[in-house]
Amino acid sequence: MGKEIVGVIGQVHPAKAKAYEVNDTYVAELNLTAILALRTRALKFKAIPLYPAVSRDIALVVDSKVPAADVVKTIKRASKQLVKSAEVFDVYEGEHMEEGKKSLAISLLFQDPSRTLDDATINSAMEKILEACKKDHNAVLRG
Repeated sequence: MGKEIVGVIGQVHPAKAKAYEVNDTYVAELNLTAILALRTRALKFKAIPLYPAVSRDIALVVDSKVPAADVVKTIKRASKQLVKSAEVFDVYEGEHMEEGKKSLAISLLFQDPSRTLDDATINSAMEKILEACKKDHNAVLRG
């Protein structure tokens, strides 16, 4: 820890292990006095949410050159903190897509630490997300 050695670990030599009839044996020696004397910081934690999360998936069609990360940033900004995570789980460019376009499938997780989200709140957030994605990236909901 830092410049002080507080322990060593190693494997018992195979010849010794065979002599004692043990397989793959490791030995560790720790200086517990030094380890326990280390300064520790106060633990930081976040309480487990009291209210359930709601997941929704969307597929957006955007220009092929639009980075998926930019779309995710727009989604998080437009949701006003209700989207706890937005993860791209599929990118499709191919046969059923218009030339120069791609489809981004994104999984959204909505959660509010102070209340249970209802459909109206989530639908309103989805509308704002879609509007922001259309404005910023000319994205449309894949139909």
